[in-house]
Amino acid sequence: MTDPDPQDDPAARSLFEDVETLIDDGRNAFAAELNFQKTRLAFSARALIRVAVFAVAAVLLAFFVLIALTVGLVMALVPSVTAWGATAIVAGTFLLAMLASLWLVWRNFRRIRAVFMGNRR
Repeated sequence: MTDPDPQDDPAARSLFEDVETLIDDGRNAFAAELNFQKTRLAFSARALIRVAVFAVAAVLLAFFVLIALTVGLVMALVPSVTAWGATAIVAGTFLLAMLASLWLVWRNFRRIRAVFMGNRR
């Protein structure tokens, strides 16, 4: 029979060696976690940049679609009313939509402010 390795024998190890091993394992785990988080942050940053680029592209394309829609509406209304009348109808409709949107923004802003101000006006 062979003698057991003193490192495997709990009676042969001291408490200080066990604590030292535990601290080393903790440092290794911390370093691994830190490297993992750095890698995850780098991946997220690259993905966020791609998301921002595609979001800007989508907003620009939506803007161009609205311009085309506006021109199309004006062109479609010209036979029924004059060119100035068609422009006024389209611009007035957009103005009403803008005012409705601003009113909704203001109403929601007041709700948020009320929550943070404790319903004080």
